Amino acid sequence: NNNNNNNAVPPPSPNPNKEHDDERPPMPTTTTMITRNVPAFCAICLGEYEHSDIISWSSNPKCTHVFHQECIVTWLTALGRRKGFKYYANGDDDRRRRGGRQGRQGQQQQQQDRLTPTAITCMSLLALQFGIQPILVRKYTPQTIVRSSVVLVQEVVKFGIAGAVYFSGTKKETREKDLEGISVKTWIAFAGLPAFLYTIQNVAALMAYQNLEALTFNVLNQTKILSAALSCYFVMGKRQSKMQVVSLCILILSTLVIEQILRPSAFVSLLSFGGGATSFGLQNTLNGIAGAFSSLSSMASGAGRRVTHGIVPILTASLISGMAGALTQKNLQGSQGNVSILSKKRSKKTNPPASRPPKNAYLFSMEMNVASIILLLASLGLSSSGRTILRSGTFFSNWTPETFIPVVTNSIGGILVGLVTKHAGSVRKGFALIFGLLLSGIFQAGGAGIRAHQIAGGLLAATSLWMHTTHPYKPASVVEVEKEA
Repeated sequence: NNNNNNNAVPPPSPNPNKEHDDERPPMPTTTTMITRNVPAFCAICLGEYEHSDIISWSSNPKCTHVFHQECIVTWLTALGRRKGFKYYANGDDDRRRRGGRQGRQGQQQQQQDRLTPTAITCMSLLALQFGIQPILVRKYTPQTIVRSSVVLVQEVVKFGIAGAVYFSGTKKETREKDLEGISVKTWIAFAGLPAFLYTIQNVAALMAYQNLEALTFNVLNQTKILSAALSCYFVMGKRQSKMQVVSLCILILSTLVIEQILRPSAFVSLLSFGGGATSFGLQNTLNGIAGAFSSLSSMASGAGRRVTHGIVPILTASLISGMAGALTQKNLQGSQGNVSILSKKRSKKTNPPASRPPKNAYLFSMEMNVASIILLLASLGLSSSGRTILRSGTFFSNWTPETFIPVVTNSIGGILVGLVTKHAGSVRKGFALIFGLLLSGIFQAGGAGIRAHQIAGGLLAATSLWMHTTHPYKPASVVEVEKEA
């Protein structure tokens, strides 16, 4: 009787011995309930469980570990033990079919690609600091000052500011948890390596600046924007969508416009079909690019130094900048079980990389400061500036009280770089610095007002940021996990 089905017994569960070609293994039909106390987070990615998450656990009642299904399947696959794995799932069918670590990583990346209010605030402050820093340096830093002393004092001041914010803004329990597991080995691996890379980058950039024309240097220096995106892909497995790649190219174009390597009148000339490469401003760009390759054909005539001490160092500095930024972002945001492109090439029998919780930005800044101070002190005896300090007999030679103003602002800028990297990523850090470059030009113009190239460059930068934010990478649908053998 169809009218009396309200209290009908549901149909029996499928035969557990039946072969399932298109279905997941059936849910257990036993009514036996087993209770065990387990943590509220996945033992692999350390992420807390959310409603309708698919979880898995061992049949051993003594095991207290619980996992996201996609995390444990990926781990077992890496060990070559995927077949025969039994699991119990909790969640609706639609969410169940979205399993797989790739899907979770894609969702995590989309969440991280969103510009939160904290990220926007940090990026704005960094752009402002970057814009006013050149003015403060020229006004309050004497030309005769020893640069190494300025850099070293900046690292010490940065350490003090970050430490004051960290200890005043965190609880004792939080600090104990942050400091748990820190050793000399982990400090060298997580903070020492990025600090060393940034030191090498600064040395290479300085060498290139001394051996290249400003035009060639500025053009080649923009490759660090693409280097950041490429490094995040290899180090963290973070992909860029096609529109995001286009937006990065537009960002590079905006930099060339702001620095007047390309002129806004170019677009008017193109629309009116008038003018040539000179009116388009392409001549300056082509000169910069040609300057980068002209040395290759003239090395035999004695111009090889321009390549070895100019072109190669600036490209190396850009590559190292992207790599150091990606490593810093990975430490600040935590690995959360993400698999980098490099780690995917490991043997299948190798354990997947362990997940790491995100680091506090101020604490990590302090860790990097210590590494930078050690590297700077070690280099004083080998550098010309270090020998100058030894000859003068005083570390603060030619310093004035006003010199500490740009030192403090630059130290704050260094901390803001860490905050932007944590909340927005190393690629978005490039956007903040380009806007800072625009503000610097506006501030230095004084009463001349905003010029056409600044308006055009600012619009291009804003457009590229909008494109990069609104078109995040979306992973393809993840294939459902194979059924047990």
